[in-house]
Amino acid sequence: MNKSVMVTVFGKQTSDAESEPIEVTTPGEYYFENGMHCIKYDEIAEGKDQISNILLKAGPDKVEMTRTGFINGELYFSEGKMHTTSYELPFGNIYMTTNTREMNVAFGEDEILIDIDYELSMNDERISDNIMKIRISNDYN
Repeated sequence: MNKSVMVTVFGKQTSDAESEPIEVTTPGEYYFENGMHCIKYDEIAEGKDQISNILLKAGPDKVEMTRTGFINGELYFSEGKMHTTSYELPFGNIYMTTNTREMNVAFGEDEILIDIDYELSMNDERISDNIMKIRISNDYN
C-alpha cells in the first residue's frame, strides 16, 4: 500500500422506522504498526462544519475505529463478540455496544476490503442493524 490512499466507506443503518444508506470517499493516510493496518482520514458531520478525525485499525480478526474531534469515541468489531464503549457526543456521553454478527477483512497489495455486519445498541437498548463496507485503495480514480 502507498502512504496516500483513498478511503470509501459505505454504511447502511436500519432501525425500526427507517433505513439510511451513506457513502463517503475521502483521502487518507496508510501505515502498518504493531501488526495492524492503520488508516487515518477525516469525516465531516452531516449538515455541520464539524470534523472528526478517524483512525481505523484493521487486523485479520478485529477492526477498531477511533473518532476524535466533533465526536469522540471508539467502536470495536470482532466476529461473534460484543464490545461496549463510551461515546462522547456534544450533548453528553452515551454507552454504545457493537454486536458483530459477521466480519470479513481482506488484505491485498493495492487495497484492503472490510465488510462488517453488526447490531448497535445504546444504553442496553437495540438501536439499529448495520452494514459497513470500507475500501482502502491506492487507486485515485
